[in-house]
Amino acid sequence: MLQHFGLTETQAKAYISLVKRGALTAKELTLKIKESRTNTYMVLDKLVDMGLILKSQNQKVLRFYAASPESGSFRGLKVSPKCMKTGS
Repeated sequence: MLQHFGLTETQAKAYISLVKRGALTAKELTLKIKESRTNTYMVLDKLVDMGLILKSQNQKVLRFYAASPESGSFRGLKVSPKCMKTGS
């Protein structure tokens, strides 16, 4: 369903995983979405650029987490929390 907002299937899986599970490392997200770590980093970078996820570094660990679904925007479109009920 998030593909209607311009996300690829992999970007949508990553975003939904972060919404459901909270902050994850790239390695943890790689295992959740079953993608290569290289591809996961590319997806994460794109989602950060879009303002849909944020990153936080605590000591040496970099974690990614979803911005609030209520405040997130997909190219200016508001995202309903109902969209988060699909996917993994």
